[in-house]
Amino acid sequence: MASFSYSKMDICSGAMADLSFTFSVVRVAPKAEEAHQSSRQSPISRLPVELLCGIFHKYVEIPSGKPCIDPDRYSTGPRVSRASHTDPSLLTQICSHWRSIALNLPTLWSTIFIRQPKQSQLELTRLWLERAKEAPLSLAIWQTPVATEIDAEAAWEILSEFVARSDQWKKIDFQLPSAVILPFHQMMQDRKCDNLESIDFHATEVVHPGLVMTSRENRWDDQLEDLWKTFLSSPSLSDVTWRRLPPGGPPSDTVFSHLTSVNIAFDINVDDFLRILSLTPNLQRAQVALAIPSLQSSPSSPLSLKSLHTLQLSTRLKLSEILPKITAPSLTNLNIVVDESIASCSTLNPLQDFLQRSRCRLTTFTLVDRNIPSEAVESSLDFPELQSLTYLRLEGKLPEKAASHLLETQNGSYTRMPLLQHIYVGTAWARLVSSRWHSLPRDQPDDCEKMERFTRCSNRFHTSMDHEFQAMKDRELPI
Repeated sequence: MASFSYSKMDICSGAMADLSFTFSVVRVAPKAEEAHQSSRQSPISRLPVELLCGIFHKYVEIPSGKPCIDPDRYSTGPRVSRASHTDPSLLTQICSHWRSIALNLPTLWSTIFIRQPKQSQLELTRLWLERAKEAPLSLAIWQTPVATEIDAEAAWEILSEFVARSDQWKKIDFQLPSAVILPFHQMMQDRKCDNLESIDFHATEVVHPGLVMTSRENRWDDQLEDLWKTFLSSPSLSDVTWRRLPPGGPPSDTVFSHLTSVNIAFDINVDDFLRILSLTPNLQRAQVALAIPSLQSSPSSPLSLKSLHTLQLSTRLKLSEILPKITAPSLTNLNIVVDESIASCSTLNPLQDFLQRSRCRLTTFTLVDRNIPSEAVESSLDFPELQSLTYLRLEGKLPEKAASHLLETQNGSYTRMPLLQHIYVGTAWARLVSSRWHSLPRDQPDDCEKMERFTRCSNRFHTSMDHEFQAMKDRELPI
C-alpha cells in the first residue's frame, strides 16, 4: 500500500467524523451502485483509493467508548483488538467500490484478537487470515483458565490456523490455559517464526470451580521451555513480555542483543532483573516489578545501560536496592511507583545519585510515593536532570512551597522546569497550573513554553477545588 504523508493522515482523521453518517446513508440507499456512478457523487465517494485505505485503517483502530463488560457478547467472531469492537467486514457491505478496496487491503485483516475461543469464531478467523494474504500478522488469544469456560477443541483449531502461518507472525499475545500447551507445543514442532517482533506469552493452570487450588504442576515446563526457545530464536524479535520467567530462570548463556524492550510483568528479585539487563545490551525500554532484594553483594561498578531511554519501575523495595546498581546515560523517561507498604527513605538521594551518575536529562518523570517526606519532594525540583521536563507527575506529600518554587520567574522565564507542558498533581497545586497558563507577561520570550494540559488527581482529603482551579474551569481552559 502506498505510504501516507502526515498531512494526508490528518485529512483521514478529519474524514472519520463523517464516516458514520456515510455508513447510514449508503446502507439505506436503494441504488447505492447507481449513486456511485452518478455525477452527483458525495465528496467521500470521490476520495482517492489511497485515502480510503487510510480511512479504513483509522476506522478499525477506533477504540470502543466503554470496555466490554460481557466478553461473550463479542465472541461470535474475531476482533481487531481488545480495545476495539469494530469489524472490518462492515466496510465490505457499503458498496461494491468499498468492498473491492477492503478485500484487496490485506493489512485490514491482519490483526486478530480472539477472546474465549469458540467454534463460532473459527470460520470468520479463517476468512480473515485468507484475506490477510501474506501480510505480517498480529495475533492474540486470551483464554481464561476456568475449566467450565474452556472450549479446548476450538482453541486447538484456532491455534492450528495461527501456527500454519507462523512465518508471518509479527506480534503474538497468547494467554493460554495449560490444557492446550501440549497440543500447541506439538503444532510448533519444526515451525519457525523468524519474522516475530513482539511476544507476550503466558500459560496458567486450569482452575476447576469448587475445588481447592493446589500448587502449580511442573509437567508443562519442558514444553514451555521449548516454545520460548523457538520464540526467542527469531532474529527479528525486539519486544518481550514475561509474565513468569521461563522454566529454569532467566537464560544465562545467550545474549539477546536484538531485544530493545522488556516487560517483566511479575514480581522479580533484583539479581534476576540485573541478569536480564546484562543479557540485553541494546535495551531501550524496560518495565519491571521488583519485590525481592538482592542476595548478592553489590557489583564493583554499576551496570551501564547505554541505550536505555525508558524505565518503568514498580517496587516493594527501597530505591537504594536497585538504582545504585545501574547507570543509564540515555534515559529520558523515568516512572517510579513505590508500594505504600514500604517505609520511604527520608531523602531522594538514591534517585539524585543515579541521575547525576548517568548524566541524563529527563523529559518525563513520574514519582508515586505516598510516604516520602514533603521536604524530599521539594528538593527534587532543583535537580538539574529534571529541568528539561515536559511532563511531571507527583503523587505523595506535595507541599505548597514546592508549587511556589515552580512559579518563580526571571526575565520572563520560569527558573525551574521552564518547559513543563503537562502536570499531573493534586488539586492543591491548581494555583501553579493556573499561573503557568496565563500569569506571564504578554511580551514573554517565544521559547518559553506554556502549559498544554493539566490532570487533576483524585484525593479524598481535598474534596473541594481552590479558587484558581475553579477559575480555570470557568474560563473553559483545557483541563
